[in-house]
Amino acid sequence: MFSGQGSQYYCMGRELYESSETFHDWMEYCSNLAAGRLGISLTGLLYQDGVGRSDVFDRTLYTFPAVFAINYSLASLLISEGIRPAILLGYSMGELVALTLSEAVALEDSLEIVVESARLIEARTQPAGMMVVLGSTAIASEYPELFHNVTIACRNYDENFVITGSRQQLQHISHFLSQKRILSQILPISHGFHSPFMDPVSAAFKSLVDTAQIRPMRTCVFSSVYARKINSRDSLRDYCWHAISKPVDFFGAVTALEAIEPHLYIDVGPSGTLANFVKNIIASDSKSHACPTLNQFGRDVQSMVRLKLELF
Repeated sequence: MFSGQGSQYYCMGRELYESSETFHDWMEYCSNLAAGRLGISLTGLLYQDGVGRSDVFDRTLYTFPAVFAINYSLASLLISEGIRPAILLGYSMGELVALTLSEAVALEDSLEIVVESARLIEARTQPAGMMVVLGSTAIASEYPELFHNVTIACRNYDENFVITGSRQQLQHISHFLSQKRILSQILPISHGFHSPFMDPVSAAFKSLVDTAQIRPMRTCVFSSVYARKINSRDSLRDYCWHAISKPVDFFGAVTALEAIEPHLYIDVGPSGTLANFVKNIIASDSKSHACPTLNQFGRDVQSMVRLKLELF
């Protein structure tokens, strides 16, 4: 499972970067591919002295390729050690990571799309924010005036959803919810993904995707925006666009997967959030299991050892 915006933080994956040659090399390869377009080293930015995991890391131009590189490099490490995926499940920008690992899109093309789309979003869309709400989406129906002009951007599980809106409005909603003892948290995201805030870059983004050579997928890709398997009838041009502009239905995607058969869900994002979502979706008697790998608290190597013990 591949996560997107909001899961990032400085120093993510640092312990693996310093201890695993494979992870280190893939991170450097992604960093070098992006450097010409960014003008900086991604790994230098992520692992610079003087920054901590709690420092705000929210500039789209850097977070987009950084999250992509972490997802891709960690998945490549697992594959090199014999842990091969039967299904690739993306979330938001993580959908492009899934397409890349399926070999539908070359890594070089994907990183170009990631960097240049981030540049487009910064240049052509209004600043906005995203906020997670720990409660049912029924809250939005209960207070329609409060949630006017915001978009329910992501449905993660029954008691967890994300809204997109102006920063001022999100602050207002957060204050109201705290009075109702409903928890919420504004995410480290500077633009309004999965909402009409993305509309100004629609044509330019699709033209960017058109520059990539599309090939047959070698591994099944399951989408969180469509809540189903991607098939040959889908336009990958539209799919890539929908992955960042349309609401995410992660709850629906996992529910659909569970209806097929039990699965072992391995979260290769930097924060383990998708594994947590899955644990809140699957039934208590399900034979499925969710495993995080990285998280904000470090101990990356220990988490990898635990994962291998569980698998082998």
